[in-house]
Amino acid sequence: MGRTVRRSRARSRHGRPGRLPGGVLALGLAGVLAGGLAGCGGSGSVAAGTAQGCGECEEEVAEIRSAVEGLDGVADLVEVAYTHGDYKSGPQLAVDLQVADPPGEEVAEEVAKIGWHSGIRELESVTVTRRTPAGEELEPMFWLIAGGPEIEERTAAKWGPRDG
Repeated sequence: MGRTVRRSRARSRHGRPGRLPGGVLALGLAGVLAGGLAGCGGSGSVAAGTAQGCGECEEEVAEIRSAVEGLDGVADLVEVAYTHGDYKSGPQLAVDLQVADPPGEEVAEEVAKIGWHSGIRELESVTVTRRTPAGEELEPMFWLIAGGPEIEERTAAKWGPRDG
């Protein structure tokens, strides 16, 4: 014979099962919305005390795309994407391109430098995925360019101060 397990249900002070007082629900929802909007991966997430963000940074991304397309050594530009990041990482630029002459490490570094000098102030990292003319994906290259004074000083010493 099967065994029946009785589970207790949460009861409010009025004895009704599974209901929370309206104020608790409203406060919880307000907290989730405020937290989600303040630190979200959506547009314009900027930490307090920093310069105003560029939202989705469409103009800046278009400028980066144009600059990368003009680089010697870039055979084809597959994608340029800017994301605000999430709880694991900060705002990042991801560029996927085909290099004319593999491995294309110099081209990839030039792309990261373009990101550093772009108008995207919240940018913390750049990842460049390189592909051979045959379409073979090479190991992605990653640069942490901001996210703290030491990192930003190191990047500025290497590629010059940020524009603007």
